[in-house]
Amino acid sequence: MKTADLSKFPIFSGLTPQEVQKIAAISEEVSFPDGEAIFREGDRSLFLYLILSGRISLRMSLPNQKSLAIGTLEPGEELGWSSVRRSKPYTATAVAIGTVEVVRIAAESLTKVFESDPRIGYYTCRGLLGIVAERLEEARLRIANMQTG
Repeated sequence: MKTADLSKFPIFSGLTPQEVQKIAAISEEVSFPDGEAIFREGDRSLFLYLILSGRISLRMSLPNQKSLAIGTLEPGEELGWSSVRRSKPYTATAVAIGTVEVVRIAAESLTKVFESDPRIGYYTCRGLLGIVAERLEEARLRIANMQTG
């Protein structure tokens, strides 16, 4: 994995090139064909994903067994941040729309990097919190639009 590619992701914006290289060393590029589930809601969260190309549909199960599309992610975005929370299940299902290329980072390896270099952990988690806050705001706006529309 190229350090320059990882540096483009906002979650790593506070890191030095040497620190990003530590993340690159534990990263791998993976592709998923159209329609393949990258992970499923309720599965143990083992990986953090960074989208290089393609689009990913996030879907959530409803009590009536139907699936609701809750968002679409594009290149430059992250998903699977439940994995950073240690042993928490994924909160949605992620499905490839067309061919998708991602960087996959094992949560266990990422935790080891955070523990060996707390600065990397701090700045990465700070970046992830920003993403979580943005997605929460987007969800609130969608809910508000459903109530008024």
